[in-house]
Amino acid sequence: MKKIGLIALTDKGFLLGEKIATEYSNIDLLTVKARKDWHIEWDKLSVLVEDAFEKYDGLIFIMALGIVVRVIKENIKSKDLDPAIVVIDEQGRNTISVLSGHLGGGNNLTEEIAHFLKNNPVITTATDVNNIYALDSFASDYGLEIEPVKNIKKFNSALLNGENIELILDESIELPGKNRFDRFFSSSELKGFITNKDIPSSKWDILLRPKNIIIGVGCKKNFSTDKFEQNFLNTLKDNNISLKSVKEIRSIQIKKEEQCILDFSKKYKIPFVTFSSNELNSVFNKNTMLKKSQFVYKNTGTWGVAEPAALFSENDNLYLILSRKEIDGMTIAISEEKPFVIVKNDNRWLKRKEEK
Repeated sequence: MKKIGLIALTDKGFLLGEKIATEYSNIDLLTVKARKDWHIEWDKLSVLVEDAFEKYDGLIFIMALGIVVRVIKENIKSKDLDPAIVVIDEQGRNTISVLSGHLGGGNNLTEEIAHFLKNNPVITTATDVNNIYALDSFASDYGLEIEPVKNIKKFNSALLNGENIELILDESIELPGKNRFDRFFSSSELKGFITNKDIPSSKWDILLRPKNIIIGVGCKKNFSTDKFEQNFLNTLKDNNISLKSVKEIRSIQIKKEEQCILDFSKKYKIPFVTFSSNELNSVFNKNTMLKKSQFVYKNTGTWGVAEPAALFSENDNLYLILSRKEIDGMTIAISEEKPFVIVKNDNRWLKRKEEK
């Protein structure tokens, strides 16, 4: 579930924010003024916003739209990086989608908040007001990352003009029910490719990246952050894999505090997951062809780290595309989910407190 920060500065704003936060569990209340049950670590709104831009998937401001525009302008980077920004007036009459309406999910958050408050949702994105399913909405709904982001405008403009665009699925990717997705799959000069392959974007008008690659890693204690990053990225490049398709980085539990992996995970916003020795050994029981290491077992209690971490799956749908590779004191293995079925995400933002 996404993490939301709600920012208010006035008594009316506080009361409205508390009404929302009382109902939902994934909202943090943020302010620069003294208020019980609100986070007040900042002395200036600009500092609060700068911090919140990095920490939250979405930000709700209860204040005038003009204030919000001025205070967020220095933090805006791009539509694939910025959090969803929503503004509610103090009287709770309007909920306005301001930034990252499609990729960031701002329009969905606006609709959910407006439904709860029973007020007026204000959404101004051209595709939405013309009842057209935008390419970046499709990507957000189905968990695909877009590159280059700048070409989204070209595709959405074509749709607004009544033109068709074409998306081609890579051979290991499936879309439930059919190989064509409504008006997206038609004869057109604009072509996109849904793939995890690291191919030149110049060959396509746009690339959509599925999250179907798992990386298993191991390394010496206190391994260099720079060397880890270099080895990781070079291995992906050598195997023709896009970094944007990496779903998780995995290792053994004793590496859960390894700084080089934590730094890489944070920098590239890729989740880092660890497993116990018993969990990793269970992979060897299922995959008898995996090579066992007595040395690794003596030091960790498991027969290996990178390969079983990359393969661990309850559904047994992960397949090694790179067996364990040793590079300067670290190991790396790569698995791919095959076939990878593109399914629509649960894009709800708000989680009621009674939900588990």
